[in-house]
Amino acid sequence: MLVWQNSDNVWNMRITRRDFTALAAVSAAAPMLMGQKKRVPIGLELFSVRDELMKDEMATVRRVGKMGYEVVEFYAPYFSWTSDHAKEMRKLMDDLGVKCNSTHNNFANFNDENLARLHVVMSVHTRISLAAM
Repeated sequence: MLVWQNSDNVWNMRITRRDFTALAAVSAAAPMLMGQKKRVPIGLELFSVRDELMKDEMATVRRVGKMGYEVVEFYAPYFSWTSDHAKEMRKLMDDLGVKCNSTHNNFANFNDENLARLHVVMSVHTRISLAAM
């Protein structure tokens, strides 16, 4: 049972685990119950397959796309690519229907040349994740 208390003009809510679970279920189901069908694409952080990626980037991305992943997140080693290689990777991703919506980088990798390469690979506006300094 939900209980609201007012002490010194501060509202507090006490809730049982059962109430919390019920509210969480209703909250999660609310968009479906209201007819909204927002679909979240399934993605893979390529760092998790870094050994394979370092052996053959194109084949790894191709396999990831054929597994059904719709989004990938590259990490900093793509900064060593040439502009032509970045364009080839982007063409492969476009052919597979795979997007790169974010990347994972160290702050030291950010300079004009790397950011230009980043924009070739990215499918949308740049989102940047920085490793802890």
